[in-house]
Amino acid sequence: MHLGGSAERFTRCGGCGGGPSFLRLGAIGEWLRVPSSVGYDGCCAVNVPRDSRKCDVAKLIWAEKVRYECKPQIVDGNVKFTGGRLLKNIPALYDKDDNYVEPVNLRFMELAPDHKDLSSDAKALLSYWSYLEENELSWDYFNMPKNYKPTYRWKNELLRRADKGEMTYGTANTYVGRVVAFYKSAMVSGRLLIEDERFAPFKTVQIVILSDSTGEGNVRQIIVETTDLRIRVPKTARSLNPLEREEVRALVTVMKRHASKEFRLMVSLASLSGLRIDEVLTFNTNLVRPPTENEKRIEVEVGPHVQVNTKYGKKRTIEIPANLMRALYKYSISGRRLTRLENAIQTDNTTENLLFITQRGNRYNVKSVEKLWSDIRNIIRDTFDMNFKHHFHDLRVSYITYRLQSLLDAGIAPSEALSLLMALAGHKDEKTTWKYITYLKVHEVKKNAITMLDAIMEDVLNSGYE
Repeated sequence: MHLGGSAERFTRCGGCGGGPSFLRLGAIGEWLRVPSSVGYDGCCAVNVPRDSRKCDVAKLIWAEKVRYECKPQIVDGNVKFTGGRLLKNIPALYDKDDNYVEPVNLRFMELAPDHKDLSSDAKALLSYWSYLEENELSWDYFNMPKNYKPTYRWKNELLRRADKGEMTYGTANTYVGRVVAFYKSAMVSGRLLIEDERFAPFKTVQIVILSDSTGEGNVRQIIVETTDLRIRVPKTARSLNPLEREEVRALVTVMKRHASKEFRLMVSLASLSGLRIDEVLTFNTNLVRPPTENEKRIEVEVGPHVQVNTKYGKKRTIEIPANLMRALYKYSISGRRLTRLENAIQTDNTTENLLFITQRGNRYNVKSVEKLWSDIRNIIRDTFDMNFKHHFHDLRVSYITYRLQSLLDAGIAPSEALSLLMALAGHKDEKTTWKYITYLKVHEVKKNAITMLDAIMEDVLNSGYE
């Protein structure tokens, strides 16, 4: 049974870049292959992609518009929905067998009216559900010793990944907080019944925080309620960690031998323009062009209006060095990328405008890029006997640090430099940018640092396409 309408766009899959195009009609009990028209599951109408390739992992499907608590009607063989609330930009979680994960998706529905950005909740719950499936665990069964409960086992997995440098401790703690909130909501709504606190997903605890809000030595105690799942972020993990000169050289040497052209360009965008990983993966061909002879840095506006997934959906202007822009443009029209684009067209993927697509024509996803980075990091450690603990995000940190130093070297006042960097980096709070001022006061950063970064990274841009 098909619903009417034509596919206008594909939404993204958080698992592998593809996603199911099937939505179960809870009231009818059938699976429908849905184009871009609305589908219905219980009391929720969702736009879903029509790419029907099946993934072997849990995945997220993002819908532009969702009608919640609506009523389905079949009119002229088509399903229409009336009433309810219209929600925008909302994720839906499907398990590895393409089943709609109702308890998680009901949580997304609850959050949607009051939250503009559900990406943190979506990533956290995708991570948790994937772990449950990999280890054949149930989300609602806790009648077991503490260390065997799925929540604690998952927390330990996050700690293991943070210890190996695969994610930050702060991100791990954020993920845990989102999953705790999910369970609290499930217990309040009655979706999860806990009759004995021994069999709860976590234990509520109280901690004491010392606060001096006036800065005058009047310390007072604040009691905060949290859970024993909380991950403590080491003080060293909170500090900035830009790459040093020798680390950049080691990175370039290893990438020239072991990284694909696509990954080299991704790393270059992060380190020379300060893009976050999601921004790199959604950077598209409409934003690249051959630079003119006199251009040194090209300003490019990014944000949802040009299909770039910036944090908080914030529009900002970035700068791209001319040599990087030239490399991006050459790659965009290269036979290598066009071959990948042909594969995308054959599999009916809407990846045409994305600059970076896989050999099979799929979107890259964050998990796969982090794996590529982890492989490079391990090779650097083995090859150079170097304690290289950097994350992909540290490339952005390096850009901001060295760009700030270059502005200060040019005689720009710290307050003005702060304002410029805030705009370039897309920081929402100036406190985030102030951390870089503090870092530069404590650490000695060589003059012309941004020029050094440009010069070394240019070696990567000039290497081959293999």
